[in-house]
Amino acid sequence: MINDKNFRLELYNRIADFEAKLRKNHPDCENCLLLQYLIGSTPPNNEKYIYDYSGEESVKKFIEDLFIEYKERTRLQAA
Repeated sequence: MINDKNFRLELYNRIADFEAKLRKNHPDCENCLLLQYLIGSTPPNNEKYIYDYSGEESVKKFIEDLFIEYKERTRLQAA
């Protein structure tokens, strides 16, 4: 497992940058359920919530890509 402070800081910064990009493109992003879970915020409590965005703005894809990268770094570190 990666126990590297630099990696954790990089991960935090990438999540913050991704959130900032979504906030710029989607002023209503506080209604995006997956984004609120990702940043540790309170999920929307209304009927207007959005589960996720599509394409390159998909929170699910962002998380999956981070997971794949994490697995690869862990594999390389173990080698």
